[in-house]
Amino acid sequence: MAVNNNSFAQDEFDKNIYLLLDITLSLSIVLGKAQMKVEDILKLDKDSVVTLDKLQGEPAEIYANSKLVAKGEVVVVNEKFGIRVTEVLNPLLRKRMLDQEQMEQGEASEIQSEQG
Repeated sequence: MAVNNNSFAQDEFDKNIYLLLDITLSLSIVLGKAQMKVEDILKLDKDSVVTLDKLQGEPAEIYANSKLVAKGEVVVVNEKFGIRVTEVLNPLLRKRMLDQEQMEQGEASEIQSEQG
């Protein structure tokens, strides 16, 4: 009798995924980013405006434990901010981004060790 390896692998995945469902992740929403000199940060005062790198209407980025997982638009629900998910990054794209990030961190470490 032939064993269907795909079915077995899916059954194992289904059983194992339940081990992860109760794990709490930190979710962050990024509307945009800015770089400022320390001098300019120290000058911030009430009513100061910091210009971000995103244009009005561009989607906000949704991070789970500092990893980009989705994009969405800001909404208001019962006088609180919320986010409507408009795009979920597919797992292969997320893996490529993670691999790229790790490669860049490795290159930065090599440069620092060469300079040190």
